Amino acid sequence: MLPDMKNFSDITAIDTTGQLGVYLRVKIHGNIKYVMNLNGKIVTDTEFTTTLDLLADIDLEVEVLSAEVGNGGLEIQDLSANGIQVLPVYLRLASPATNYINEVGLWRFHIPGPFYPWIHDITGQGWIA
Repeated sequence: MLPDMKNFSDITAIDTTGQLGVYLRVKIHGNIKYVMNLNGKIVTDTEFTTTLDLLADIDLEVEVLSAEVGNGGLEIQDLSANGIQVLPVYLRLASPATNYINEVGLWRFHIPGPFYPWIHDITGQGWIA
């Protein structure tokens, strides 16, 4: 075989590392103390961008430590993956089902990887291989 020729397994090998761009934008209302993490990375900014493996789960967690009664809250304005908006569109899948988090405790949103089969299923477009 010639040195510059590739075999079938080389041609079909796909590097999935860093192929899923995730964007998160939040707005802080009033006085709230919280810890937010996306796939284990602590997020401190109101706008955050990262890349994940194309086959990875997406886990967003917010733990509210304290919030000013009637005024303190954290609003998740946008969670997108490769330009496809997920929150607040599918906030019914969050626990609890809201994008305005103002109660002490843990809020979670989980997308079981891989992302593209999940989004096709959740939008009713069917299953993809």
